[in-house]
Amino acid sequence: MSSFVLLGSLDFNALMKWRAHMNQNPVNTSSLPLVGKRLAFLGDSITDGHTLPLLVEQSLQAAGLNPPRCTNVAVAGNKASDMLKRLDRDVIALRPDYLMLSAGINDACCKNVSLEAYAQTVNMILERLNGVGVKVIVMTTTPITGKSGLITRPFLDGYNIALHRLAAQYGCRVAEVNRDMRAALAGGDNPMGADGIHVNFSGYRVMTRSVLDALGYANVPVADQLKLTPMPGIVHAWKIRPAPSDNLLTPSEVALLQPDANWSVWILPEVTAADDWWLEQERQRGFAVGLESRIGKAKLYWGVAELDSSRERSAYLNTGAGLKTIWLNGKKVYQSPGDSGWHAGRERVPVVLCAGQNAIFIETEACFFLSVTEDNQW
Repeated sequence: MSSFVLLGSLDFNALMKWRAHMNQNPVNTSSLPLVGKRLAFLGDSITDGHTLPLLVEQSLQAAGLNPPRCTNVAVAGNKASDMLKRLDRDVIALRPDYLMLSAGINDACCKNVSLEAYAQTVNMILERLNGVGVKVIVMTTTPITGKSGLITRPFLDGYNIALHRLAAQYGCRVAEVNRDMRAALAGGDNPMGADGIHVNFSGYRVMTRSVLDALGYANVPVADQLKLTPMPGIVHAWKIRPAPSDNLLTPSEVALLQPDANWSVWILPEVTAADDWWLEQERQRGFAVGLESRIGKAKLYWGVAELDSSRERSAYLNTGAGLKTIWLNGKKVYQSPGDSGWHAGRERVPVVLCAGQNAIFIETEACFFLSVTEDNQW
């Protein structure tokens, strides 16, 4: 394991001194090649929602550039240690060329992850990815505002010092998210959400600026807004009802299910706009987000759909949000591991569709995503 020596002080002045040192010894800012490359985003809830990868893609496209294949591997609630545990499963298995690493907010909010423990974990992540040839761009943390920020500020300052030192040790580029978000706050802009932890759309645009700069595309303007269309292959037509029990079904119980008048017809994308800007983004992309408001609150919902295929073929079922299980033609092909995130394609389940009609049954929380694609290369 590579050694790592912490900077002694945790205060903000120490961070400023370190940044001054970095400014005198600038890292390579040439443009990274993007065509045909995969860029993975490893992080927590701030990345899990997919706004940041979408903005990076569409900003590059608007500038006439071919973006990399942006793949979300973030999971809401993750600390750096959680990311380390799933590194092989969620990151290395996809063989990305580049990876954006965003870790620290949940560590700081827990108030019990020491600087030493945090830095050691990030060191292990970088060491593992360096060993398999993944080029990492280290993202400094977003700030935390409001009352919670008074408590977590010392943690974040120390974390960001550590991130700069580790990036220098491994030759990683740095996306200066913390610096740029603080500059926005100082300039009178509000990039933060109401809870002072998550960011709003303006904040995502600041983060995108930091990411593009780190990739070497400082001349690419950040998109003012997203162009949102349904994800390819979403399963459009469903019949859905609240489950009478919170328990997952057995194969014999699934075999006996027959939709009746108690099941609601559900078409995706939903036509009713969501109240929240971020849920509205996901609605337009093909997520089901309105079950609770339109057919009643429940811990679990059942859904059935039919999928026609002109021939027997291999495909991928791409999961997202609150999906718990997927049954295909009476066989359970997926059960959520419980730690894979919200984003579309959090799992990409290989299946074989039969020629003709295929029956899909799902058990899900109040929001879900399911698409069927020929491959998993998006």
